[in-house]
Parts: sequence; structure tokens; C-alpha cells
Amino acid sequence: MKKPSVILDKSFLQAERRDCFRLHLLANAGCRLVLIDTAVYELATDSKDEERWQKMQRKLADLADSIEVWYHVSDLLNHEIARQNAIDSPVDEDGTLRLRELLKTGKPWVPSDFGPITRKAKRQRERDSVIALIGYFRKWMKKAPDLCAEVRKRFSAGNKLDGLLKGIVNSDDWIKMVLRDFHGKRNNREFYIEGAKEGLDDRWFARHHARSVLARWCICLPRFGPKDVPGPNFCNTKLDCDYLIALHFADFLATNETRGDMATMCAWLYGSSKGVFSVQRFDTLLPQESEIPRYSSIRCGSVGSAIVRSAGRIFGPSCGFRPDGTRMSAIQT
Repeated sequence: MKKPSVILDKSFLQAERRDCFRLHLLANAGCRLVLIDTAVYELATDSKDEERWQKMQRKLADLADSIEVWYHVSDLLNHEIARQNAIDSPVDEDGTLRLRELLKTGKPWVPSDFGPITRKAKRQRERDSVIALIGYFRKWMKKAPDLCAEVRKRFSAGNKLDGLLKGIVNSDDWIKMVLRDFHGKRNNREFYIEGAKEGLDDRWFARHHARSVLARWCICLPRFGPKDVPGPNFCNTKLDCDYLIALHFADFLATNETRGDMATMCAWLYGSSKGVFSVQRFDTLLPQESEIPRYSSIRCGSVGSAIVRSAGRIFGPSCGFRPDGTRMSAIQT
């Protein structure tokens, strides 16, 4: 039986109570709590609190067996490039085992060279890769000047762009263009994937990554011309997109960023096919105090039964619980 996976982003983890009540509810409902590399990076490089990641380790200690670590986007792409096959799982088994063992000690740990590691990662993620991405964006703007002019014209006039931009993100022609640029050059063996020049099907992570790159481009299109430089918020948008790329493999995303670029890109990429919830949304679906005795007397005879029933209300059939709190024999996914 496949357990549903919930990707936890930094905003949700920070907003969660110290006792991790909501995360315990998810774990008790049989969910895998997914930490992607970007969540750890954002916690470790938080300028407002240099010990944010260490504090989060203490916070997650009692949930160790439900935590799952997934590979970073670049690792998943490198897997497909090296093996010339679509990857079928993002789970880092060794990383998951190590983190679980670390969390169970109850003692936060960071490597002795933590500072240099995070500074190097910051240069790569928020400078080098951003510069490379902007280079592609400018190239594509030059390829489609009429489209870019139309987008900026509509944006300036206050007209809605959602349908047009969503169409670009999900257009086979645009996706093939990105795949050709990223993975279609045979003489560039470091990035080449056989067949990318003609397009890849939905089994390939590289295809979904290409769609996410288009989503980031479409965020920029209304606001920037070919010679403009995106503002500092673009780095945040780029990091947010890592969670959305990983959502391809997951069932749910737990985030408090329910508005803005992240929410917009999520809608373009997945529509209503994925579950997204915030701390506030989660709490509205929990039973009220007056309901708990009624739930308890009906079935399990404990307050815990109300929590299980809430999981059914939040997730529906995909989490393995019916709305009445009883477990299904098989998960429908």
C-alpha cells in the first residue's frame, strides 16, 4: 500500500506549532512527510535566525520515522542523463536513513564546515543558476517578440493573462523548445538526453522540469523585457519552484504561501490535480472541541479518533481513510 506523500516547505514548517500537532496528525494518518533539499537549504541560510535548521531538527525529532528525504532537482536530472532512462522515484534512501537516525538522537547536528557549504550553495542557487536562467529567458524572448509584446501590453492594460500564460506552460511546442535547449544537443554530453530534441513523454522528470522553467519564465514575462534584470524576489520564486517540481512525485504540498507567484505557478502546473493546504486551511478542517466527544463515542473511544477523522476530511480517499475515519483496504491514487 502506497503511503501518501506531503511535501513540507519552509513556510509551513516555521508556522507549525512547537509540538508539531498538525504534522503528528499527518503522520498518524499514514503520510510520508517529505523534506526536499531546498527546505533544508532555506532553513540553514535563514538570515533572521542562523540556528533555524538546528531548531527544526529538535522540532521534528519525534516524527523521525515519518520523515522522508528526496533528491534535489539537479540529482534527479543527472540520474536521467546518466542512465538515459526516466527516473521513477525521488526518494534518497540513504539520506532518509541518516536523517532519521540523526533526529532520533535529539541532538541537532551540522557539519564543521557548515558555513563554507552554505555559502557555496547560496552562490550556486541564488547567483550562478539565476544568471544562467535569465540568459535562457532573454533568448526565448527574442524568439517570440510578438508574444512578449502582447503579454506586456495586456499586463499594462490590466487585462487577465492567466489563460495565456498557463497555455504556454502546458504547450507541447514550448516544452519541446526548452527540452531542445537543455538536453537536445548531442555534443553536450553533460546534459544530453536521447530523444529530447523531439520531446519526452510524461514519464520523464526532465519534461516536468521543463514545464517548471516555463512557469518561472511566464512569471517574468509581464514584468521584464529582454534587457531587464529580475528583482531580488526572483530568487525566492526560483526556490519556491523546487517544491513545485517535486510535487510531480507527491500527493500534497503543505505551504503557507497560498498567494503570489508560488500559488500562481502551482495552478498553471497542476490545476486541481494536487492537494495544497496551509496551516490555516488545515485548522479549519479539524473537529471543534464540541465535536470530539461525539467522534470518540461513535468509534474509537478516544480523542485520537477525532484526529483520524479529520485526516479523512482533509485528504479524502487518497490518504487511505474514509471521511468517517475508517481505514480503506487500498489507497486510490
